[in-house]
Amino acid sequence: SLQFCNGHGVADVGSKKPVAEDTVFRIASITKTFTAIAVMQLWEQGLVDLDAPANDYLRAYQLVPAKSSWRPATLRHLLTHTAGIGEQVPRSGMLRRDFGESVKLGRRMPSLAEYYRGRLRLYAEPGTMFRYGDHGPATLGQIVEDVSGTSLDRYFREHVFAPLGMADTTLVRSEVVQSRLATGYKLRSTGVRVVPEREGVTAGASNAYSTPRDMARYLAALLG
Repeated sequence: SLQFCNGHGVADVGSKKPVAEDTVFRIASITKTFTAIAVMQLWEQGLVDLDAPANDYLRAYQLVPAKSSWRPATLRHLLTHTAGIGEQVPRSGMLRRDFGESVKLGRRMPSLAEYYRGRLRLYAEPGTMFRYGDHGPATLGQIVEDVSGTSLDRYFREHVFAPLGMADTTLVRSEVVQSRLATGYKLRSTGVRVVPEREGVTAGASNAYSTPRDMARYLAALLG
């Protein structure tokens, strides 16, 4: 059990609201670890094979290699960032905010099937190159949905967060208590600037919210 928790600094510069154990933060790529755990739970149940082609489990879209002679991308490749997926999809994302992978709060979020238009291209043969990014973990999140038959946020809630007592952790922005959400900032020479809130298309890689108290529970579980 958590014996001690102490906050430092402020969750919002304007109001000087202090950081507390139940302050909600956007935890970004820590989301990837939740997705990996979900995949490994499916593996433990015999529902997926880590060395089988990911396309065997994908229903929403397919991974398409640049060359037909390449070996197929497996779940293990996706878990280890070696599936050959580029950092931005499509290439026009280089000229767009967040590589075109996010939308303003309140706007409709496209599904991955819509965003990838049914095809996610592999630019390198799986297993030959490491490239960290969001699209591999997002695809693993899609596999969790396609195999389990439930949404990723519900799967996390029922199989990861609830068993660990992580009551304030969620993938759904509307479930966040606004009064407890920390304001994000970028440091500039003239001071701090608020980072606008946006939602990422690659939910399984980047979209979770959590608190220091819940993260302590999660860390204790991982150490165990």
